[in-house]
Amino acid sequence: MGKLPLTLAGAIGGGGAAAAGGYSIYSAIQPKTIKEKLLKEGFSLISDIKDSDKSNAAWEKTVSRYKVEADGNSKVTSEDISSITKDKISKWCEENLGSKIEAALYSKASKWCVAFTSLEEKLKQSGRQLQTNAQTLDGKYSSIPRDIKTAIDKVTVTASSHQNGEKIKQWCSDLSKRAFTNEKDSHYQNLISHCI
Repeated sequence: MGKLPLTLAGAIGGGGAAAAGGYSIYSAIQPKTIKEKLLKEGFSLISDIKDSDKSNAAWEKTVSRYKVEADGNSKVTSEDISSITKDKISKWCEENLGSKIEAALYSKASKWCVAFTSLEEKLKQSGRQLQTNAQTLDGKYSSIPRDIKTAIDKVTVTASSHQNGEKIKQWCSDLSKRAFTNEKDSHYQNLISHCI
C-alpha cells in the first residue's frame, strides 16, 4: 500500500474518533433529567427555596395558578382541579424532577415546579392594581368584547347588586393568578384593559 492510501486511512480513522469523542462530550453535557433541563433553561425550582415561609408562599401561589390554568394535559393528578393542595403538587414535583426528559412531564414541571411571577405581581410592579369596586367594574361590562363577556357570564356570584361588576371582579381575580409570560400576552392585556 502506498503512502497516500495510508495517510487517507489514518485521517479518516482519526476524524471518526474525533467525531465520536465530540459526540460523547456533547451528550455528557446535555441535561438528562427534567430538573437539569429546567435549571439549564434558567428556571428557579420552588424546591430549592431554602426559606420555609418563601417556599410555602411559592407553593400556595402555584396552587392558585393551577386552579385557573390546569387542564387535562397539565394536571398532575387525576383528581378534580379544585382539590389540589401544595402538598400534592410539591410531592408530584419531588417524584418527577429526577425523571428522564419526556415532553409531557417536562411541560408540567415547567409550570408547576418553578418559581414564577403572577400577572397580579406584574401589575403591582408597574404601579397598577386590580379594581375592587364592583360598581366601577359594572360600568365596564358593556364595553367588554363578547368572547370575554361569555367567560365572565359563566362566573357565579352571590351579590344582589352590581352582579356584572362582581362577576368581572371574580374573573379578574382568577385571571391575575396566571403566570406572566410577556407584555403582549393576551391574559395580561385583558387584565389591563378590563380589570384596572
